[in-house]
Amino acid sequence: TWGAMLGSFLGGIILIPLLGQRNAIYSAAAVNLIIAVLVILGSRREKSRPAEEEPLPVEPPVPDEDVPEEANSPAFGKTPLLLGVGAFAAAGGAAMALQLAWTRVLSLSVGSSVYAFSLIVTAFIGGLALGGAVMSRRITRYRNPLIVFGALQLLTGVTVLGVILILGDLPRLMAVYILPYAYSITFIFVLEFLAVLFVIGIPTTLMGAAFPAIAHAYETRGRSVGRTVGDVYSANTLGAIIGAFGAGFILIPVVGLQSTVLSAAGVYVCCGAIVVALSGASRLRRLVMILPAVGIAVAAGVWLPPWDRTLLNSGPYIYGPVGSMWGQDTGSEFLAQVRSLKLLFHHQGVKI
Repeated sequence: TWGAMLGSFLGGIILIPLLGQRNAIYSAAAVNLIIAVLVILGSRREKSRPAEEEPLPVEPPVPDEDVPEEANSPAFGKTPLLLGVGAFAAAGGAAMALQLAWTRVLSLSVGSSVYAFSLIVTAFIGGLALGGAVMSRRITRYRNPLIVFGALQLLTGVTVLGVILILGDLPRLMAVYILPYAYSITFIFVLEFLAVLFVIGIPTTLMGAAFPAIAHAYETRGRSVGRTVGDVYSANTLGAIIGAFGAGFILIPVVGLQSTVLSAAGVYVCCGAIVVALSGASRLRRLVMILPAVGIAVAAGVWLPPWDRTLLNSGPYIYGPVGSMWGQDTGSEFLAQVRSLKLLFHHQGVKI
């Protein structure tokens, strides 16, 4: 995933501007061919090495007699675990729906160029990589990784709801506090990347942390590492395929961008609540984790205000740098200027 983050940055910011689209594709293909050659050569060298003496068997550690056997075994059964993998598949669909919706909304503030798209994708994948890297080093400390996975789903849903609030006000933040102070293209890229990371950094990090959690829970049932990663990753990828199609062709055209993001947040909260409820934790612990998240999700669905369409379409990536010329030194002045405009047309989806 770190490599994917690097590739999304290099592809949009360096390779396409420097080499062009076709040569950028050739470069990516060349990298794959080089990797294939190196791996094949390395495997042949490994086969040609003389067989080394097998190491002496290591005695297994003696378990602590004071610790009951149940304390070292997972507190959940097969059915909750399968539901957890199913929840991870649903999370894959919600993640792709969010990536599509977030990209559309963020492009209204940072621009729709290949550079802006590259920065958005880099920030999204970077959050996934960071979350996976951190959680993979900590998950073995937890006795019940399934409840950790459920908690991450709940937190992801709640933070996505917070992103909805920020996205609705992002054009004003960009136009007033960021873009007027960017006097070079490199500085603009840096500021835009930091702005995108500020918006989606926390939920994407939580999304990335979920993979080691559910993989470790799945592995506790005696499966090999390869089987564990393959099963869990394929379930998530299948969900991502469904989510990408459903969001792009159904949700966004039918209910709009904001409702698509809200629906994805609801998926995370529902999946997290189901997993936590069946995780085998104490009743009090489950209630403390589930009720606040569900309450916040319900309240957000009822009371979250709709985005200001005129503000979203105000084009801060075009007019933000000259905002000081209009005397828009404060957010209220910018909003007054935007609300004096008349939005002639707005539609999400195919319009003939």
